[in-house]
Amino acid sequence: MKILCVGFWKTGTKSLSKALTHLGYNVYDYEEQLVNLKTTWNKFFDGTITDKDIYETFKDIDVLIDGPVIVFWEEIYRVFPEAKVILTIRDEDGWWKSWKNMQDDFFAGSYLLRISIMVSPTARKFLHSGVKIFGMAYGFDNSLSPFSMDWNANERLYKMKYRKHNCYVLHTVPEDKRLVHISKEGWEPICKYLDHDVPKIPYPHQNKNASLFKEQMAGPLFKQIIKEFKLIVAFLCVVVIVVLAWWLAK
Repeated sequence: MKILCVGFWKTGTKSLSKALTHLGYNVYDYEEQLVNLKTTWNKFFDGTITDKDIYETFKDIDVLIDGPVIVFWEEIYRVFPEAKVILTIRDEDGWWKSWKNMQDDFFAGSYLLRISIMVSPTARKFLHSGVKIFGMAYGFDNSLSPFSMDWNANERLYKMKYRKHNCYVLHTVPEDKRLVHISKEGWEPICKYLDHDVPKIPYPHQNKNASLFKEQMAGPLFKQIIKEFKLIVAFLCVVVIVVLAWWLAK
């Protein structure tokens, strides 16, 4: 474990993820964490995780960013105290606006999501994990179901949690072991901190205007969800045809 990226969602984490990948690191972003490390995260969730579990799971991963690591970074950092820590931040009002827009867009298009959750085991597990992660990060108990898709848009509470998280990281991690990064600063602070040459390409700008969900639709997780959806729909169609044929033959 070389780098723990502990900034909240919508602080430039997707841009940083792509930047670190370009620098040659083996990056585990939100999707990789939930798909490949679900057993470990479940142990974190229920409180049965051990330092040995943490070491064995993360010893061959270079970077953790986004998702569960935002909540459990301190436990991982205790096991890998030599890991570098990167805290991405942005101005509080801009962060809230971006976070709210992403959540509003996600829940506004929830009809297809509801159907997927009802028929796809992968979609249900993904939603279940997401609810736990956000609940632990923000202190909400958003028990979502396929028939009730909404989120608690309490601006004051979200901003308070955002400030507390950033302050706690700054208080806990020694100054020489951390980098506070703002996306608009680009490559130079990151490359200096990690001792890399500055690439000759522009710094990435991912998830602009909450475009992440469009990008993730092409990823392995959503491909699996779509595959399960198609299989279930095909099965139901066959059942309907068989029942209809039986009824007509009576």
